[in-house]
Amino acid sequence: MARVNSLQSPRFSGIRTFMRIDPREAEKTADVSILGVPFDTATSFRPGARFGPAALREASLILKPFCQVLEVDIFEHLSVADCGDGLLVEAPPERRLEIMKDSRLGTFGGAALFFVLALKAAALCTLAASFDGSWSGLLTLAGACCMAGALARSMVFPAMHIPSARPGGLGAALHNGVTRRHDMLALGIGLGICALNGGRGFTALIAALLVAWLLLSAAQKRLGGVTGDVFGCLIELTESAVLVACCLR
Repeated sequence: MARVNSLQSPRFSGIRTFMRIDPREAEKTADVSILGVPFDTATSFRPGARFGPAALREASLILKPFCQVLEVDIFEHLSVADCGDGLLVEAPPERRLEIMKDSRLGTFGGAALFFVLALKAAALCTLAASFDGSWSGLLTLAGACCMAGALARSMVFPAMHIPSARPGGLGAALHNGVTRRHDMLALGIGLGICALNGGRGFTALIAALLVAWLLLSAAQKRLGGVTGDVFGCLIELTESAVLVACCLR
């Protein structure tokens, strides 16, 4: 595996890659891929994690591939490539849809599902902690759960009118099957449950509409439409947003 020679290119110059791996190695099939994720959204106290990948690459410039304890040169046994930073990478909609169908990316989907479920669990625990054992408290708790499920699924119906990004997919099938009657029924159920919950219902409705608008706008911009995965994401994110909104009331 190729590494930049320090005698030809000093360590303080050139492209910053992990352990000075030749950038052209990213074009080949590698045993190990280094992928940075410069992300610190929602950090409130000491932000700066977004600079982590750059700092790690900078610190790795002086690392040697040979381990004197084990007497092993890792680059003799493994091919390593620095693939750059992998967050918010720009790509055409066709490439994004192709990536979404890649079964090898299940780990990322599992991680996202874990965090969504953790957020829901935290919100439900917060709501349960405020339960005082009375019938009114039980109705409030049940109302929050019903709103989360009803609003999340109600948001799917207007989303079905957005053109499908992948012809022949689940998004196209749902788009062709929805009618105005279905829209009105979903709207009535969602608004009715919100009305029964008073001020908390209004807050939950605003949260659901905001999440749906942001997600569907991003889907149209980045994918060119909706897919079955977008509908599933819409339900999960809307449920989470509604539960969190109920905790704030």
